[in-house]
Parts: sequence; C-alpha cells; structure tokens
Amino acid sequence: MKMKKIYTFLLMFLVMLFCCTSITTTKEQFPAEKIANIPIIELHPEEYYQYQEFAEKDKAIQKKYSGVWNTITPKINLNELKIKVTASSTLGKAYQAPNIIDKKLETAWVEGVKGPGKGEWVKLKLDAEKISHSSTPFSISEIGIIPGYAKSRTTWYENNRVKKMLVVIYTPESAPQENEWVALRLILNDDNKLQLFEIPSDYIADNSDPMTKTVWFKIEDVYPGTKYDDTCISEIVLRGGCLP
Repeated sequence: MKMKKIYTFLLMFLVMLFCCTSITTTKEQFPAEKIANIPIIELHPEEYYQYQEFAEKDKAIQKKYSGVWNTITPKINLNELKIKVTASSTLGKAYQAPNIIDKKLETAWVEGVKGPGKGEWVKLKLDAEKISHSSTPFSISEIGIIPGYAKSRTTWYENNRVKKMLVVIYTPESAPQENEWVALRLILNDDNKLQLFEIPSDYIADNSDPMTKTVWFKIEDVYPGTKYDDTCISEIVLRGGCLP
C-alpha cells in the first residue's frame, strides 16, 4: 500500500513538473544568415483597431473585392489556406504557438525561456489555394499584431509586451529575386489593440506557384510586466492580395 502511494506521489510530481516547464517546440533556427546582407525596413503602426472591429471591417472588404485575403477569414476569397505554426519555445501547453491565430483574445503564445524572451520567435508557414487545382499571384501587404496578453487589463500589464519585433518574410523563387527575403523591424506601442503595419510596395513579393509564404516573428525588445517576466502575443494577422 505504501508503495502504491509513493508511485502516485511520483506521478503527480512529474505531471506538475511537466506543466510548469517550458516546451521547446522546434529545433529550427531563425534565418539570420539569409537576411545578413539585406536592409531591415523599420515600420510603425499605421492604424489601431479593436480585434473584432478589424475582423468585421475586413470581412466586408473581402466580400467587395475578390483580390483580398487575410488569416482571420481566408475562405472568402481563397479556396484554402493552411497555416502551420511553430515556435522556438513555449511556456507549457496552455500557451502554445497556434494560439496566435485562434481568433481568441483570451489566449496567447508565451515564450518559454528564462528572462524576457528576447531572441525567441514564432513562425507561420502559409500554403494557399485560390481556385481548385490552380494558382494566382499571392502577396502579404499588411501585418497586424496584438503584442501582449490581451485577455484583460490585468494580464496585459502583468506580463511583458513586445516593443520591437523583427519580421522576416520568405517567398519562394517564383517571386522577384530581390524580394525573396524581406526583413522588417516593427516598432510597437504599449497599446492593447491590433496594431496594423503596412509593408512598403517595393518590398512586397508576389508568387503564384506555389502560393506559399513563410514568416518569422522574433522578439527584440519588450515593455516589462509588473508581475511576470514572460513575453506574450495574443494574435497575429496577415493580410494581402490574391488576384482573381
């Protein structure tokens, strides 16, 4: 009987240890060498929205113009959009990387390393389809980010918020060669809203075969939390063109 209690205690201890331990979700590296010799374009937010306000506004735009898509409601003008999300680390199962595209402000991706998480990153790999068995020029022109834990005012300020973020966009070789790799530095405000950044037209790449993009978001600096030293991102939105 004593042995059974010991085994039960050990099992509970291991479960608690797992739940409190960060998870490194991928062995991939941030593509620093790919952008070593290209300029990094610094961007500031163009507009600010409540998340649902933006979702409804952009939904109406997509219904009016068939050449627009976003990651919130992709199937209005895309036949399909698959998004694979991975991260360099994660603070347990409740804070995994796919939370950044789940359309829920009460969830977030939280990096899982000691300290504020500078250098940690999350990656979105997009695979789109406009019409069954065909392709069309596909681009990313805007990025929206809620750079903290948006669940409440308390979660926002108790945790770190992203202050600077390095974004790298990879477009396969069917795009113009000069924009195969694009690097952007986003300067974010400490504001619990969807902050929308417009990519300059000279740095937008179209590709049609395949209709894929890979985008990395790397934490460079943070606004410190009042209670926790964990950096959170509630939502990321990508928006662009998909010509008819």
